[in-house]
Amino acid sequence: MEKTNPRILIVDDDANLLATMSDILKIKGFEPVIARTGRAALAQIETYHFDVALIDLRLEDISGLSVLKGIREHFPETECILLTGYASQNSAIEAIQMGVYGFFQKPFDMEQVLLSIQRAVEKNAARVALQESQRFAQATVDALSSHLAILDGTGAILAVNRAWREFAKNNFAENSIPPAWEGINYLAVCDSASGPGSEGAAAMSAGIRSVMNGERKEFSLEYACHSPNENRWFNARVTRFPGKGDLRVAVAHENITERKQAEEAVLESEERFRVIFEKANDAIHIDDADDRILAVNSRMCELTGYSREELLKMRVADLQAPEARRPGNVVKAELVRHGNSIFETLNLHRDGRRIPVEISIGTIEFPGGELYISVVRDITERKQAEANLQQRINQLELLYESGLAFSQLLNPAEIAQKIIALLGSKLNWHHTAIRLVRETNELELVAFHLPSLGGGPEETRVEERLRKMITKIGEGMSGLAIQQSQIIRSGNVNDHPQYVATYPGIHSGLYVPLKSGDRMLGVISIESEQPDAFSEADEQLLATLASQAANAFENARLYAEINRHSEELEQRVQERTGDLNRVNADLARAVRVKDEFLASMSHELRTPLTGILGLSEALQLKVYGELSEKQSKTLKNIEESGRHLLDLINDILDLSKIEAGKLDLQFAPCSLADVCMGSLQLIKGMAQKKDQRVYYSPPTDPISVYVDARRLKQMLVNLLGNAIKFTPQNGELGLDVQTNRSGRKIKLTVWDKGIGIKTEDLPNLFKPFVQLDSGLAREYSGTGLGLSLVRRLAELHNGGIEVESTFGEGSRFTIVLPWSPENTTPIPYVPKRITDRLSKSVNTLERANFPLVLFADDNEMVLQMVSDFLEARQYRVIKARSGTELLERVTEYHPNIMLVDIQMPGIGGLETIRRIRSHPDPLVATAPVIAVTALAMPSDREHCLQAGADDYMSKPLKLKALAATIKALLESKQ
Repeated sequence: MEKTNPRILIVDDDANLLATMSDILKIKGFEPVIARTGRAALAQIETYHFDVALIDLRLEDISGLSVLKGIREHFPETECILLTGYASQNSAIEAIQMGVYGFFQKPFDMEQVLLSIQRAVEKNAARVALQESQRFAQATVDALSSHLAILDGTGAILAVNRAWREFAKNNFAENSIPPAWEGINYLAVCDSASGPGSEGAAAMSAGIRSVMNGERKEFSLEYACHSPNENRWFNARVTRFPGKGDLRVAVAHENITERKQAEEAVLESEERFRVIFEKANDAIHIDDADDRILAVNSRMCELTGYSREELLKMRVADLQAPEARRPGNVVKAELVRHGNSIFETLNLHRDGRRIPVEISIGTIEFPGGELYISVVRDITERKQAEANLQQRINQLELLYESGLAFSQLLNPAEIAQKIIALLGSKLNWHHTAIRLVRETNELELVAFHLPSLGGGPEETRVEERLRKMITKIGEGMSGLAIQQSQIIRSGNVNDHPQYVATYPGIHSGLYVPLKSGDRMLGVISIESEQPDAFSEADEQLLATLASQAANAFENARLYAEINRHSEELEQRVQERTGDLNRVNADLARAVRVKDEFLASMSHELRTPLTGILGLSEALQLKVYGELSEKQSKTLKNIEESGRHLLDLINDILDLSKIEAGKLDLQFAPCSLADVCMGSLQLIKGMAQKKDQRVYYSPPTDPISVYVDARRLKQMLVNLLGNAIKFTPQNGELGLDVQTNRSGRKIKLTVWDKGIGIKTEDLPNLFKPFVQLDSGLAREYSGTGLGLSLVRRLAELHNGGIEVESTFGEGSRFTIVLPWSPENTTPIPYVPKRITDRLSKSVNTLERANFPLVLFADDNEMVLQMVSDFLEARQYRVIKARSGTELLERVTEYHPNIMLVDIQMPGIGGLETIRRIRSHPDPLVATAPVIAVTALAMPSDREHCLQAGADDYMSKPLKLKALAATIKALLESKQ
């Protein structure tokens, strides 16, 4: 029977509590069912059986005690736990009298509630297991083929099993004596036996009495029992029950007639074993204690390349590669401890090849002693799959490191050297060269590395020779790749007349152009001494790396242009102090270039992060297959590092937008309590990891404020995160809210009892990219952007931030906000209403009927990653690499939904969406469209929606969120 998760009923009218408890219980492996009213809960118990019920005492319609009574009437075994924020002594006593398992008062400790639920489930499971055990014991006794009876000290039969009863009924049916079952004295029956078999009855009686008298521990007797129709043999066994109670003796009769026929069956079984042994899919050999091979099957001959006769003259060690042999005493020690031994090793084929195998060894008993049977499985394909997976992880690490490194470099030579270093550390190739296109269309070798030479004089001579050999576009395979603007991968470069020999013995080459839009920047050239050394996966990896590198080179160019314009501007100001109009024009141009640089940085940093985080998530969701524990931990580290990099990018962009005056706040009325509670919920996990206590002092009256709720929550989470970071294990921190009606101000104070701040360090506290020198920069991680952002955001709300701190005792950071930035009257507090949301069920369809997704993106890795994930979620995917290709395919395939990247060569994403919406085919014009972009400027979303997109998602994509958005749009179109 398939094991099901324990079903938990949650009855509460608090929607937030229901959602939180439901999510936590799902994570913990339970199946939660929610009910917002008491009557809804009573309706649920009419349909389902629940292991545990969590019930709020105060509900909108009926009391929690009424629900408890209803559950007790239908399912007395269901354990009930009461939750309440308004508990009275009488209600608690009444609940206890009704047999509740637990009673928790809000706010409750979630870990204690989960522990109570787990124990209630275990108690319920134990009760069920006991009942099942009793039924199993009785069923087992009745299922025994042996005839079993329990006798007391006089020989009277107290109980028999079904086999005994049936035998007694059939054996004594025509006799004058009554059947030997409950109430009959079995010794008397044996003593009165006469005729054939009476000798056995007398011996049986004597044996039973000897056990009863303590003369023997047990007694057994094999005897013949003759019936009118057949001869049968039985084996009788008498044992005494241990203990100090009344004397009890168990008498069992086992029919052993078939044992006489078993000899023939053994011969037949041996023949079957030989057939199975010979026809098994895995290789099998049987060995003695001296490792001599005694028997092999045909598959063993195929796996090793030896004949059966040859193998029978060999020992086990002869089949193993010398470097992988396991000592025999280690294997035998495992056999003694576990009864078997399973390990991986390398076997030697007759032709010298190493074959990875998995060997399972067990022991078999033979009259002459113990033998060993080994099942040998060829795991070559599995090892190859593991190697491919590891290569994929190495590629992810390479892309992550390159994205992080490129974001910090603005010098072309340093960028090229970093590419060389990354390729040399992660991949095993002969040499790598990077050439850039100069303004004269000449090629300049900016980086070269040949690992085998170790950077000595010989490498310098080779580099100088390569610098002179290929100097123009079109020369050599590198120049040809630039000229044709496409990747060239060759398994034998010597077959190409264009190839210029770079080093003796080179066979394979991979040449990837560096492009930024339609602009050709250079080429990455990699060559190997091995024929066909580069795979399609290598090509895809280099293409992605080249895309990142091209963006980095373009950013370096923009940065250099900014510096050049700044220098020119400074010179012009000095030379033409009177020409203010031209100065203003130059300033505007510099600002525009800076905005372009920020936009490019945002796009080019988020694009590789999309691949890194998306592929990490897809691998963890097992889209590409199963992962080992070590691989899962590695992927988790990659994902966390990528998230950290994304947070850094967002902080830098936020500061840049504030400095540029382009950060638009979305002011709206919101509940101050909701913002505070939401912020505390976000940092709850961080505090729990350090066993810290977090306190919250809410305002005395509910208050609505006119703020940008997301930015206010960002400020609070930043301050609370700092409080957690700088507060020791088991420490205390909190959030206090105070209102000053007369002064028309609201104060939100985040306090901690942490390490505190020195007085001399306070002036530098809110400077960006600055961390204090009191050991913090060495002990605590961070960028120094958080407090600067908090101060800027508070000022944008017409407020500010105050700080009080005592070194070694703790700190208090207070955000001061006006009651309303527009000095309006206070907004009355209105409780939010929660509307039930019903999700439509999606029927599983055959593959041909899966929804069709048309995805356009010029980044090959993002295309492949998103396609693999969607296909694993039962979508069909058609990939397009430009807006032009998407428009060509859309009429032919009529997709159910389209994903369109905004930045693509040729026709951009916004223009592509506009053409879709004006398409003459109504099926195309009305199909849902999701805009995907790595840009992060304020008006991107509005531009996408104005162009006709149904929704907007920014890179890096969150795959689960993407799947949910696609599902929602498809359901809305039904």
